[in-house]
Amino acid sequence: MALVLPRSSRSQVVLVTYIILAWMVLALLAGLTGLFVVPLHQPPLAFALAAVGPVVLWIVAYAVFPNLRAFTRALVDNPWGITAMQAYRVVAGLAFLVAYWRGQLPADFALPAGWGDILVGVTAPLVALTFASQRPFGRIVFVLWNLLGILDLVNALAIGAVVLVFLQSAASGV
Repeated sequence: MALVLPRSSRSQVVLVTYIILAWMVLALLAGLTGLFVVPLHQPPLAFALAAVGPVVLWIVAYAVFPNLRAFTRALVDNPWGITAMQAYRVVAGLAFLVAYWRGQLPADFALPAGWGDILVGVTAPLVALTFASQRPFGRIVFVLWNLLGILDLVNALAIGAVVLVFLQSAASGV
């Protein structure tokens, strides 16, 4: 169940990987320097660019590079590869925790979202290896882990929405 790519695809994958890693480092540095801190009544442009920018870049690259399309399709056809890629969530979780420790995110959101992402990210490579073993329990672990990851995401979004509404109503004096 190995992911095999042509040599030209591998070089594009390496390039895209470096671009994504650079984006993550820049986003983390921006958060540490307070670039995302804005008054609640103003939409944070830097945050929007950090969140939407990589998606737009990926869509453009997907449209332009046929080998990247083949790579993406190979990931979808090969669940262990896309599972292993979830390891990036460790960095996202750390970013939430750093923002909390700096007083930039409330604990009600940052702690469950941060630790949840770290848990999912740290276990991603292990789940990918378990799934790739093709043993019966590997599929069960894979399904349960994906449910955990989805629940973590839904939980973070729900808590984030509630905290944002609470902060906005507190700021407006309602």
